[in-house]
Amino acid sequence: MNKKQSNNTKFRGRKKDSERNFGLGTRSLLRAGRVCAHQSTLAFSTRGTLAARWAVFEQWVTATHGITKMETLTPQHVTEYGEHLNTRVEQLELRASTAQLYVSAVNSIMRLATEGSWKSISPTRDCNIPRRKHLPEISKALLEHEHDHLMTVVDARVRALLNLQRFLGLRFKESCLLNARQALRQARKKGIVIVSDGTKGGKIRQVPTNEDAIGALAQASELQSNSRSMIPENISYVDFREECYQVAKMHKFNFHSERHFYAQRRYRELSGLPAPVTTTVSRKNWPSFAADYLKVDLTRAEAIDRAARLALSRELGHERLEVTRVYIG
Repeated sequence: MNKKQSNNTKFRGRKKDSERNFGLGTRSLLRAGRVCAHQSTLAFSTRGTLAARWAVFEQWVTATHGITKMETLTPQHVTEYGEHLNTRVEQLELRASTAQLYVSAVNSIMRLATEGSWKSISPTRDCNIPRRKHLPEISKALLEHEHDHLMTVVDARVRALLNLQRFLGLRFKESCLLNARQALRQARKKGIVIVSDGTKGGKIRQVPTNEDAIGALAQASELQSNSRSMIPENISYVDFREECYQVAKMHKFNFHSERHFYAQRRYRELSGLPAPVTTTVSRKNWPSFAADYLKVDLTRAEAIDRAARLALSRELGHERLEVTRVYIG
């Protein structure tokens, strides 16, 4: 036996009668990925990380495509997975760097399984996952006419989610898990909504309401049936999320654009200033522009801007001003 044959035999599974999953000795797609990870020459901790990231992919590809063996996987499946992760990046649910690592992990496992014949997918070029986060140069908010058009082409439940995100600044998951009936009572009684389910880091926050927000809550509450959220009965959050993301892909919109709209409108309400990203003013010149716009001195303008950003950051469920800049510039 030559050296190449010896290496290949070492990597294959022990069950010679099992040809499924490239002869790795298991009929399970999940375990096949783990076998590849743990039989590699990578460091022990890296092998564990690779296996864990493969498990996330396996769950997604099985649920969305019904795939149960490696031979059925194609680069297109991994590209779709990367696009799914990019949607989560755009929703600020996932860091761009993390999404890139998850796609790279799938490439690594498949290269090992196919002994180098796998055609790798680029997380950035093929899946459009950003290399790193930059301050926005243009507004990502969904314009009013774009929002109005969506209200005519999507179903009632997706319309309700879009309006909750647009007028309350909710993340996608928060809008899905919101108890709209309870929130409507809070809004009418106290003028605020307490957001607790689906929040990042489990942080509870209060969001002020206006007529638009109350209208969105009233619309959503009518769709709740007997449940305590916007998710239809007999379906999981993950499956519901995938259905909604497919609608977004079909109609070429991003749910998170509604949250951008909320942030930009709310910043104007809090500061009296347009959101910087909706103007052509550079970050360097923003303080002097704000002072002229508000007709106050520079110190006062900077204080107003900072106070508005801090308030908006809390309403969006963030504690860092740099995250708020992603929405308003």
